Amino acid sequence: MPENVTHPSDANHNLTLETFPTPSKVPIKCKACENPIKGFYYRCSKCIDYYHTLCLAASLSMKTPLHRHSLNIEFKPVYDFQCDLCDQPSYSGWVYHYNLCEINRMRCLMIKMLQTRAFSCLCK
Repeated sequence: MPENVTHPSDANHNLTLETFPTPSKVPIKCKACENPIKGFYYRCSKCIDYYHTLCLAASLSMKTPLHRHSLNIEFKPVYDFQCDLCDQPSYSGWVYHYNLCEINRMRCLMIKMLQTRAFSCLCK
């Protein structure tokens, strides 16, 4: 894994690779999926944001058999919604979305996509 990366979610800052536990040993959550971080993660020292390494690897758009259009990732959802896959209410993490159809796929698609990389589905 590279020591420093940039990502469109925080394009103006470098993200630095670190490992949990943090020096303060305070639990931290990923800004993308809102789940606790253990092991390696990236941190933005300017924004004090944390990201799982696999969340940063998520595709910026994806085609799924569940919808005819490609879904694009939104880093900061601007409205409340309910996930069309799991019926979970909105949250502040990243969302796959298609504006014209108002299709919302919360972390469900991101987690399902990353399952092949040792993630498990968090939708209940």
